[in-house]
Amino acid sequence: MSVKNIGEGWFNFMKGCIRRRSLDPELAMLVEKRSKICSACPKLEVTTRRGFVMRAKCGSCGCFFPMIVYAKSKECPEGKW
Repeated sequence: MSVKNIGEGWFNFMKGCIRRRSLDPELAMLVEKRSKICSACPKLEVTTRRGFVMRAKCGSCGCFFPMIVYAKSKECPEGKW
């Protein structure tokens, strides 16, 4: 993953967290679609503590989820999106 992808993903993720309506509707649909795919992927590594998700990341590229799905220019290393 490039520095551009990392910055883009984090920026869009934070923008969506702060003000959901400010997120581009096209990006919101893309995020929803990608999130469903990633959540069902066996490569997604989820770390929990006492039943709470502490972090999740892609086992193929090492990117953190859900920020990975917010980077428009990022492609799934498994070719799923």
